[in-house]
Amino acid sequence: MGKVKFSPIDIESFRLGLKENFPNTFMTMISIIQGVALYFFVDHFRQNHVSWTLLLMSLISFVSIVSVFFYYSWFISVTYRLPDVREALIPFLIGFAESMSISYMGDMRNWWYWSSIFMYVATIAFCNTALGIEITHYDGFPGAHSLIEKEVNKNIFISTAMASLALLVHLLYSFGVIKEYQIDIDACILYLVLTSFLVYTSHRYLQNLFELTNIEATPKESKRVPKKRKSRAFD
Repeated sequence: MGKVKFSPIDIESFRLGLKENFPNTFMTMISIIQGVALYFFVDHFRQNHVSWTLLLMSLISFVSIVSVFFYYSWFISVTYRLPDVREALIPFLIGFAESMSISYMGDMRNWWYWSSIFMYVATIAFCNTALGIEITHYDGFPGAHSLIEKEVNKNIFISTAMASLALLVHLLYSFGVIKEYQIDIDACILYLVLTSFLVYTSHRYLQNLFELTNIEATPKESKRVPKKRKSRAFD
């Protein structure tokens, strides 16, 4: 049996391989990290006594897990950059901070602290995405650059506000300004509203981006009219 021979790799095939393989590898890594975070979420939810505060924290944590996957799924579609250590490091930092906040569900002071860390890391991820948005990448896609740039800048602003809110509540607990569970429900509701607003506006952004490319987010099923069979007349 002869040896398998591979054709030599030229520059063009090397670049094409990076461009095609990196997004799939990256999304696989994101899926694994978020799968671990989901396991942490289910495990710690089962171990805690159910309360309104815990339900709000659990809802926020679950939405956060879905949001991370949602954002990265379109990040790699609208930005292009060669793989490097920074690109690989940020998702692991997000997963670490996310899992730590989930592990402190029921402990409000530490939960708010790690939620702030999680959102600050998310802000870093948004800033990293902004670095990959260059107008030269969208020469054949009029209107896309400004739309994407506005969306990422909006995400940076809201995620920074959410991180600051979480850190403020944590500091109020730490310095004894407020008693435990005094403003938890109000702060959780505000935090959840900001999270939902962040995801909803990004969903609207994708709808607008799809309109620019004439792509339907939910393709309508075409109604097929069955052809009538021609009847044959027999004498």
